[in-house]
Amino acid sequence: MGAMAEPEAELRTYGGALRPGDPRDVPCAQDEYERTNMPPVVPHFRSRYGGLWTDLSTAHDILTGKRQLGLVTEEEEARLRTWIDEGYVILEGAVPHAVIDEALDELRRTLEHDLPPRKAEWWSESGKHFGVAGSDTMTFHAAKLLDLHLTSPATQRMIYHAPLARFLKLIFERPPLAFQSLSMVQGTRQPVHADTAFVRVSSALEFAACWIALEDITPDSGELEYYPGSHALEEQLFDGRYKWVPEDTTVVPDYSERLHAAAQGAGLELKRFLPKKGDALFWAADLFHGGRDHVAEGKTRRSHVTHFCPLDRAPMYMVRDPSIPKHETVNGGWVCGDRWT
Repeated sequence: MGAMAEPEAELRTYGGALRPGDPRDVPCAQDEYERTNMPPVVPHFRSRYGGLWTDLSTAHDILTGKRQLGLVTEEEEARLRTWIDEGYVILEGAVPHAVIDEALDELRRTLEHDLPPRKAEWWSESGKHFGVAGSDTMTFHAAKLLDLHLTSPATQRMIYHAPLARFLKLIFERPPLAFQSLSMVQGTRQPVHADTAFVRVSSALEFAACWIALEDITPDSGELEYYPGSHALEEQLFDGRYKWVPEDTTVVPDYSERLHAAAQGAGLELKRFLPKKGDALFWAADLFHGGRDHVAEGKTRRSHVTHFCPLDRAPMYMVRDPSIPKHETVNGGWVCGDRWT
């Protein structure tokens, strides 16, 4: 048996000596014992609810290793570092116009009832409404056609076009599952929020969203707004411990105001997304985002948003009803959707 390692040598086997000035580096017996018996690197998530590997305190180290192993390209490494630090990534020209036009055609045919019907959601002075989607419903305030990804092959090809599917696989390290989508013609004017408050997944932070521009987006169209870096702020819990708002809650008093205050208090700047047709923006589950409140008369904001999680996770509607199927589609992507009620 070899000689027992000296304390500093043993410490180095756990990842390197403490840096000068580290509060643990003080000359007393108890601290010396802890220095030689406790690993100085303990990876952890920002949230008590876990997350993706990109949410780990060691995410940048893991990414460096992926690059060294040739698992990501230099360009992908740069994008993933932005994702880790800022909570979003923009892929310019990610989807060809021809692919988008096919998806738009199937959206039109769905609204004209030439394809299987889908549900729509919209708001009026009397509250939130649901009904069969039609050309008329898409003119209502904050109208969204729900889950077109489930019945439209062209939409599946769009949301899983190669660059988008690749990025999802990089952040999930597993096949992606599209479990919810929203097709929009006009800006929704949705107040700033984090998806984790309303989008329920079996692992609360293991999901991401992708917003695809179906046309060139111009100012005053209710454009997407977001706070870069807000996903890493102290998390906003309900009643001090719940990640989700109570079920069936659609309005949370002062919620958006609290998010604005938290972001601005941290010195974060609200950005607006003015993409060209085919550009895509991914955002992390906890990123603060919304739709600009101002929409000029006659302005459109044709766009499609999809929520994805890893294939081995599930939206809560599948937890409640495990018989809901998952279907494999293009480029290694999968789809599922809630049953109509």
